[in-house]
Amino acid sequence: PKKLAALMVVSNELMDDSAVSIADQFTQSVAEAFAYAEDQAYFNGDASATYGNQTGLAAGLPSGAYLAAGETWAANTISSAVLAPGSVENIHPYMQSSWAMSRQAFYQVFGRLFNAGGGNKNIDLAVYSLSNPGVNGANASINGDPVYFTQVLPTSTPSTGVPWAYYGNF
Repeated sequence: PKKLAALMVVSNELMDDSAVSIADQFTQSVAEAFAYAEDQAYFNGDASATYGNQTGLAAGLPSGAYLAAGETWAANTISSAVLAPGSVENIHPYMQSSWAMSRQAFYQVFGRLFNAGGGNKNIDLAVYSLSNPGVNGANASINGDPVYFTQVLPTSTPSTGVPWAYYGNF
C-alpha cells in the first residue's frame, strides 16, 4: 500500500467565519484529487514517481486485456466490442466483468457503432445500451457489461499501442 496526502493552507478565520462551509469545499477538493491520483496510478502507472511508484494496468496486464490504438477510433468496427472480452482469460463466471474507458472513447467508438446499426440494440454479436445507464452504478453498457467512465484514459485517438479501453473484473 502507498499513502496519499494533501496539504491545504487556510486561515482559521476563513474556516470559522465563512457563510459557506469552506471545510466541505476543501474536503470535496481533496477527495476529487485523491480519486484522480488513484485512477492515474491504477490505469496508467508505470512504477515511476509520477504515479507514486505504482504499476498500473497498462504496465501490468497482457495486451489482450485492453484495446490499444493501432488505428483511429473512427476505423474501429463491431469486432472491437468482442475483441477484449474474447481475449481475457480466467474470469470467474459469477463475477461481473466491466469496461473502463473515457466518455469520449465510448461515444466515438461504441456509440457510433450503435447509431450505425440504426439504433437496433441487436447488432450482430453486440448489444449496446446508451439508455438506462444505471446498471450496477455504471455509466453505460456494452454487451450487457457495465462501462465505467474515467477521464484518465485517452479522450481522443491515442498513439499506436497506447491502451484506451480496458475489459475485465476490476
